[in-house]
Amino acid sequence: MRGLVRVVTFFFNDTATTEIYTLSLHDALPIWTKAETKIYRHYTGYLRGLREIKIEEVAERRPEDIVTLAVRRMLPKTRLGHSMLKRLKVYTGADHPHQAQQPVKVSEL
Repeated sequence: MRGLVRVVTFFFNDTATTEIYTLSLHDALPIWTKAETKIYRHYTGYLRGLREIKIEEVAERRPEDIVTLAVRRMLPKTRLGHSMLKRLKVYTGADHPHQAQQPVKVSEL
């Protein structure tokens, strides 16, 4: 996501011009014991406002959030990280509006 392949024109304060697409998230739920123990927590700001959601519930409602949250927590917590996250497109299944780009599976590269 940082564009490190552009060695000649790489700057730390510059986002990559390419967008990243993630497809077919029907297998996004982990198979090992983390699927049983992983809990997403967030605080609402109110007293006793700690909300906990199991990863199985997230996979049922919006499976693209599993990948988006994982990537978001790896990025820097600055304006640059926010602009990098906007370039991430996550879709469930094989249907997406970016047919002109012809995405290729990573294993085929």
